Amino acid sequence: MDKAIFQIAPLSCPGCGKGIEDSLLSHEGIQSVRIFPGLGKIRIEYDKRQIDYKQLQEIISDWCQEVKLAAATGLSKG
Repeated sequence: MDKAIFQIAPLSCPGCGKGIEDSLLSHEGIQSVRIFPGLGKIRIEYDKRQIDYKQLQEIISDWCQEVKLAAATGLSKG
């Protein structure tokens, strides 16, 4: 399992965090999602054979304007 941490703006709305989590978990290859709303961080465990970090970033960007990859293991373009 690979891991990625994304940096977003801190979340003040608990519903937003839940929406991001649910949206990510609805995609194949995502094992777990942990959101740190006050820190503006999202930690994702995923299978790079099914989904890559750029796809994760696109999913998050549906909810957040600025999304940056902060750290990752096993980066793959597909």
